[in-house]
Amino acid sequence: MHELLDDWGIQVVQKHESDVRAAYNAGKTIDTSMLTFGFYASAQIVATAVANGVLKRADRLDQTVVQDNQRVATVSGEFIPAIYAQAYEDSSGRLYLIITNKGAEGEASNITVNGTVPSGRFPMTFVTGGEPSAVNTASAPDHIRAWFQTTQIPIMIPGYCVIRLDL
Repeated sequence: MHELLDDWGIQVVQKHESDVRAAYNAGKTIDTSMLTFGFYASAQIVATAVANGVLKRADRLDQTVVQDNQRVATVSGEFIPAIYAQAYEDSSGRLYLIITNKGAEGEASNITVNGTVPSGRFPMTFVTGGEPSAVNTASAPDHIRAWFQTTQIPIMIPGYCVIRLDL
């Protein structure tokens, strides 16, 4: 994994740069155990954690097809599919589905496994933001956070989201 403490991972509320510089300029040491830093998770690492709940268990990819997929524009002006999905299995045969929606619009989606719609309720963990630039900040550290619910098929895929569905 990439670094955890940076713009894409764990954020620091107070870095104490001025305290460290002042101690350095005065030729003194500083006891950092006496400082309060405060940490919070970036939106990116929260979404990564949702996907990692599957990826750390998976040992097999399953063929996954997304049909009737709307297209959304990227920053560079290219158009890409809004919905991406990939199915995974663990060693016990348990099936997981990771879905991302890069579009603003939520979509209802039917899911079939080997031609059959799974019945019942399924655990779903997801992270979503109202816009692609939504972030967590020191004053709003849980603005983007993981949500958990049970759902049934068809599922609602929110805009700008990462979903983990345990089938």
